[in-house]
Amino acid sequence: MYEPTLAVLEDIRRRGIEEIYSLGDNVGLGPNPVEVFDLLEEYGVKSIAGNAEYYNTLGTEPFPYLVDAKLDNQLWTFSKLGQMRVSKIKAYPASVDLVLGNRNFALCHFANDVRIDFDNHSTW
Repeated sequence: MYEPTLAVLEDIRRRGIEEIYSLGDNVGLGPNPVEVFDLLEEYGVKSIAGNAEYYNTLGTEPFPYLVDAKLDNQLWTFSKLGQMRVSKIKAYPASVDLVLGNRNFALCHFANDVRIDFDNHSTW
């Protein structure tokens, strides 16, 4: 969703925030996956892989929970992104560890999404 993403990033810029993290699903829904991807790159957002990113890099087969409408959407999104963007998405880490002051933080999308054996080892 390009317009809301742009509004949030502009607000962040106005506040002087210098480091931005996205916890994934950057390009999973909406009519502008290319524009959203490029916008996040332009603003220097550090992205973590969510399931939408894994659908683009691993394909949809490891995710049997996807319904037909989501599969169609994913195929369309993948066709729009192009190989260069998909290659960049492949470099997204599954998690990031941060130290802020004397506190440790771990950023991730959702633990089950980083497992290819989701069906056999789901906490659901």
